[in-house]
Amino acid sequence: MAKSKKQYAIIRCTGAGVWAGYVKSKTPTEVVLTDARRLWRWWSQFTLSELAVLGPRSDRLDKNKYAIALPEMTLSGWCEILPCSPEAEKVIRSIPNANK
Repeated sequence: MAKSKKQYAIIRCTGAGVWAGYVKSKTPTEVVLTDARRLWRWWSQFTLSELAVLGPRSDRLDKNKYAIALPEMTLSGWCEILPCSPEAEKVIRSIPNANK
């Protein structure tokens, strides 16, 4: 099976919060994401690691708050890149945009 060109991942930044998207490129100080969403509130089993592997808790999907996806976003000061499992990516991408 051919590997996808871009990895869907959760990015934690020191000043920009937590984002999810496809990693287009990265340097020691910046990550460029495509289809990038800011994760305002998320419900996982425990940490962002679980969110990246298991996705959000199914009993709390309505409590997650994710911003509208931007076509491309450059994030400075990243401190974690957590690759998402295909299952987690599918659920994270399916969460509707928060508008309040």
